[in-house]
Amino acid sequence: MTRKVAVSRLASRTARHASVAPPVSRLTGPPSNNKEPAPAPLSIKLALRRAPFISFAKTVPHELPYYDPAKDFTYSFVNDMMASWSGKSPERLTSGDNAASAFPDSFKQYFEDDVDVSQNFAFPLVKQITEGWQPPHMETMVNMRKTLVHHGGIKWVLGCGAPFDEIELGVARFKASKLSPPCQPLADVPDDWYDLAWAELPQAAFWIKNTDDPTIVAPNHFANVLLSESDLETVAWARDAGCPWDDDSSCVTDAGDRPLTKIIQSCLEKIRRTPHAECWEFGSLRFGDHAHQLMRAWVWRPLASEPTLAWSMRPHLETVPREVREKLILGSDPSAFKGVKPNVPVP
Repeated sequence: MTRKVAVSRLASRTARHASVAPPVSRLTGPPSNNKEPAPAPLSIKLALRRAPFISFAKTVPHELPYYDPAKDFTYSFVNDMMASWSGKSPERLTSGDNAASAFPDSFKQYFEDDVDVSQNFAFPLVKQITEGWQPPHMETMVNMRKTLVHHGGIKWVLGCGAPFDEIELGVARFKASKLSPPCQPLADVPDDWYDLAWAELPQAAFWIKNTDDPTIVAPNHFANVLLSESDLETVAWARDAGCPWDDDSSCVTDAGDRPLTKIIQSCLEKIRRTPHAECWEFGSLRFGDHAHQLMRAWVWRPLASEPTLAWSMRPHLETVPREVREKLILGSDPSAFKGVKPNVPVP
């Protein structure tokens, strides 16, 4: 006999940290002169599959807040990185698995999050979550971002995330590496679904034409938000520089004046110096002098024979969540830390 579970909208969050992405309704879209053609659907499909962070989608059941832990919230898409980090291939996970069958050590909190996202975080709202993750290949803390999307009359929880690694914690600022080994493509996922997933991915995503051209191509919703904020930063910079800003002002006419463009240019310098890598990760990127916001970025080349780079960004968390701080324990040998008590969480 299967068991149905009801989850309150105010489910306990003591085991993790959750927050809503900032409101975006006040922000405008991309600059009107951004007329670069979007990448072909095949390129978008390959970019999502080969992304150097995990991305996934789960089918939302129809009877919420009731659900069956034995069969609901099954995976309909996971990317190749999931296989490297979790030890479970996309083909296996999308053959009827859900959190209970795939990750039995920590699945309850995932169901609670997915119900909450399904009821309260329709795109463009994003639920940001810090939680434990214990697949066969890892035991760690992850930063997940989830939103609810619609496609063809079906609802999905669309998510992406990464462990709290040295870049997330600010210990490292740059890594160049190879992409995870490719997995078999998922035959049951329609090509137009990838267009939706790219457009509504719960963090910024866009394309760069090549390492010598920082032009942004096909920005998704949250990349457009960054572009809008970047334009606001440019206006603030111009005013501080003594320029009278209005629609006809020529104080700032070059797209290179945008803080976002400056971030991209600084990253491309490092990418050009590491041509044999396939993906690049950047941390502690300062987004403008006024926002005082630090960003994390992933850059990857989905197809080795093409110069086009896929790019994704999101803000660093403003503070390290309590759940992560509690895991950051100093060494247990008191002689190694004179004057510091052992087993004390790092502030």
